[in-house]
Amino acid sequence: KKSEKPKNSSAPKNLLIFNSAFEFWVGMVDYSKWDKMAGEMSDDDDGETNEPTVTSFDKPTSVTWGGNPPPTEETSKALQKREQSIESLSVNGREVRNSDGKLLYVWKQTRDEVTAMVRCPEDARAKEITVTIEKDASSIDSEPFGRKIQITHRKNDLLKGELKYPVLLDKDDLSAIDWTLESNELIRRGVVITLIKKCPVKGATLWWDSFMKDGQKIDLSKIEGRNVRELEKNKLVWEQAMEQFTKNVRERKEKRTLIDVDSD
Repeated sequence: KKSEKPKNSSAPKNLLIFNSAFEFWVGMVDYSKWDKMAGEMSDDDDGETNEPTVTSFDKPTSVTWGGNPPPTEETSKALQKREQSIESLSVNGREVRNSDGKLLYVWKQTRDEVTAMVRCPEDARAKEITVTIEKDASSIDSEPFGRKIQITHRKNDLLKGELKYPVLLDKDDLSAIDWTLESNELIRRGVVITLIKKCPVKGATLWWDSFMKDGQKIDLSKIEGRNVRELEKNKLVWEQAMEQFTKNVRERKEKRTLIDVDSD
């Protein structure tokens, strides 16, 4: 008995082969995972719904959306301590930061002294720190002074350059500079250096407007108890005195050189 031809026998052979392969592939698909996902996404699962939950409060409550949480009592105390530390370290001075906002040092001054705390690595030890101030060539042995300062940690510069004005050096030991390693709320670890101002005019006070020659300045008119006119006058007198002092030293050196030449 002859078998009957399939109804779609007129279809091309390659289409028949494709249909058979498709039916076979579909038969291999496991639909159970889709059923599981549908069950997890169901709104009626365990009788739960996706309706919003409303919470009521018995007393006034604040809610913050994003941003930083409100400061706690401990945070407020820490901030207050930090502000007090900044104020005590920058009396008649200021904080100095680089272009990225990183704190480099903070300095303050009195009538006779200037003090700076220069930031250093937290693991720094005193034996790894070197502080030097170069004696100025125009200074005399009985009253040496200098302006070029360098503070290093393991040969890496923490501060290097010229001070705004000269400071007095120890005539018996030029390397004897008053400095310590300290920590506080503002700078975790820093080199604290205290220097004695040099002022050629007896009885006058020279107020610094910056710690370093090219450093960030302060407004001298805001120094407590200062008279602006008196301040400008003293500054002018100091500059004139320094100019005259340098001129005298230069002339003495020139005369000494002429005498030496003549004696030969």
